[in-house]
Formats: sequence, structure tokens, C-alpha cells
Amino acid sequence: RGIRRMVVALPTGAGKTVIFSRLAAMARRKVLVLAHRAELLHQAKDKLERTLQGDGVVDIEQASSRSTADAKIVVASLRSLHADRLANLTKKHDFGLVIYDECHHAPAEDNQRILRALGVFDHDWSGTLLGFTATTMRGDGKGLDAVFEEIVYSRSLPEMIRDGYLVPQ
Repeated sequence: RGIRRMVVALPTGAGKTVIFSRLAAMARRKVLVLAHRAELLHQAKDKLERTLQGDGVVDIEQASSRSTADAKIVVASLRSLHADRLANLTKKHDFGLVIYDECHHAPAEDNQRILRALGVFDHDWSGTLLGFTATTMRGDGKGLDAVFEEIVYSRSLPEMIRDGYLVPQ
């Protein structure tokens, strides 16, 4: 349908990282995973490597860690992506899939700067932006529609419990 910027909303514990790892493994072009915290970077890298099973390099772009040109997937810290570093990263890699973990943070101006530099808002961008979040609501009232076009998949906690994917506490 031409939707290039979409969101998957699933509750905590529903396997968002596992899901995006499978999608990243199926990608034909290079993949960029954006995350906010070191814990999420390393969690994503671990799941991605397990999913790839040696069929591709997963590198981290954060602080002194730099991705190699042969990386199939780059897991990057949003805080590390200042303008020069981001320019170097996009010269080195042609990302076809950008996965944004905890994408409810995407409407923040600095995060939109990064997305603009990646070209995700350009009419002729040939990639896909796929955001994952447990909550589509933000405390500041900014809507995800500032970045994303559509929530393409959503399951609530009660639905996940009812269908046997999660257990009640």
C-alpha cells in the first residue's frame, strides 16, 4: 500500500526484539536498529546474532564502537548519532530497513533529526522504517503520527494473556 513508516505495538514481554530480529534476518538490504539505552543495544545484538546463526555480521555503533563496512546489521545508539557520525555511517551502509526500538521516543526533535538524515521522510526513500513499542502514548502528548504513518500490528496485554502468549502475574 506504499506505507513506509509503520509501528508494531506489543506489550512488554511479548517478544518485540525476537520479532524484529526475524524481520532483520529476512531483509535483503542492510539493517539499522536504533535504540536508546546500552542495555537495549546489547539485547538486540544478542538476539540478532542468535537469529542470524553466523549468516551475517552484527555490529554496534556507540561511543568508541564503530560498525564495519561488512556488517549486515548495525545496532546504533541514538545518543551517539551526531551529524558527522551519522553521515559516516550512511556513507558506509545503504540501509533498507530501519528498526526503531522503543519508537514512542521518535517524535522528539533530536530523534527526528536522525530520521531526517536517514531520509525516512523523503518521498523517494526506498527503505522501510519499522517502529516497535509497548506504548503508543507519550507523556508530552506528541503523537507518533509526527513520524509514523500507521500502526500495522497491535495486541494488548489482555489479548496476549487470553491467547496463551503471556501469563497473568
